[in-house]
Amino acid sequence: MLGLNVCSDTTLRTPARAMSRLGRLCGVFGVLLFSWGGFFAGCQTSVCDSFDPDDGNACTEDSCDDVDGVATAVNTPVDCGDQTCNPADGACVDCLADADCDPGFCSEAGGNVCVECLLDVQCAVGQVCENGQCVDESECAVDEDCAAGEVCTNGECVTGGGTGGDAAAGEAFYAANNCAACHVADASGGFGPNIQGASAEEIFAVLSGAEPHTGGTVDGVTEQDALDLEAWLGSL
Repeated sequence: MLGLNVCSDTTLRTPARAMSRLGRLCGVFGVLLFSWGGFFAGCQTSVCDSFDPDDGNACTEDSCDDVDGVATAVNTPVDCGDQTCNPADGACVDCLADADCDPGFCSEAGGNVCVECLLDVQCAVGQVCENGQCVDESECAVDEDCAAGEVCTNGECVTGGGTGGDAAAGEAFYAANNCAACHVADASGGFGPNIQGASAEEIFAVLSGAEPHTGGTVDGVTEQDALDLEAWLGSL
């Protein structure tokens, strides 16, 4: 190897020269062995490379630790602070069961959050559960839930849109003061304009004389009269 033949080298005339050549030869082998040793050391794999530390729990962060050549699983619980880890997906949530909510109930459908209620029966009498909260039960949802002449406003059936007026009284006022002579029977307009849907403010202003009105004023007209007319006109 390396073109060195210790036994046949004719230049080796003395033991000293032979030992010198042999020393150099051993040095070369030493360098090669050291280099190859480093190469193999660099290619050496870790015991963790083929080890799976997963413990099957989504609420732990899994890693591997090489302890004296033995692969050891390290499973650290997920830190959720004041919340709870959901083992289904590892997410931090408010609750997993009703016991985690005090008071209240755990809404899984809502994303595992604590709510006041899930069902109407969990609320007080006269209340219903809406979006996890107990609220007063509504008298109506649409106008059709109310009686004739009433409309549904903020969950309550009110006369003529919830102005506080009485539609029947407004109709009587309209007839008593012969408003139909100018505005026709259904207030849709004749000689006078269409006043269906007129507001109580507008009605009171013209009937009290605060605003011009070709039909004149009505003596003793009150704000309640205007509210009653608004309720009736709004129901037409």
